[in-house]
Amino acid sequence: MNETCRVVAASVRAFDCAYARYTSEPFALGQMLAVREGRYLTFGVVTGSESGPDDPSRPLVPRGDPGQSAAAVMAGNPEIELLLRTTLEVAICGHVDREVARPVLPPMPPPLLAEVHAASDEEKVRIADEGRFLVPLLANPAADDAVVAAAIREVARAAGPEGRPFLVAAGKELARLLKAEPSRLTSILRAVEP
Repeated sequence: MNETCRVVAASVRAFDCAYARYTSEPFALGQMLAVREGRYLTFGVVTGSESGPDDPSRPLVPRGDPGQSAAAVMAGNPEIELLLRTTLEVAICGHVDREVARPVLPPMPPPLLAEVHAASDEEKVRIADEGRFLVPLLANPAADDAVVAAAIREVARAAGPEGRPFLVAAGKELARLLKAEPSRLTSILRAVEP
């Protein structure tokens, strides 16, 4: 993906980021992102994605012939992309302060208009800290079961051969955090299963 995504709204708990225009391949639900600008390197997990008109007073009018793909409609109507935007909602799950990874909320939000990148595999494993990144993630109401499970699966893939031990540690952390919510715990664990 060559599109640049930038922070357009931010708090210490979450941030919104947007592409300059519509993209058909935004960062995925549950994907861990990094903002590498500002005082703290900030990490978050995608909790939502939305594409639509940049100006809500100008709704998108359906175009295209029967059987024509979305890509073909866009290619035949390049002006449409100028009127659309893709935005993402991201729950913050940790930060780095003076080279120390901390799976807690940062003291301040990431800077507005900072670039947002996919976190590297090393960064994902480091900030996940054996599942401790789940504490701020589960505290965010936008992080539903599907988001939490996707984030756990992503970190496990990033961990490579250490993926299975990470899954065990994350499962134990989930059990500790959700002991009063057994149905939610079961829902997440079932969604994490490979």
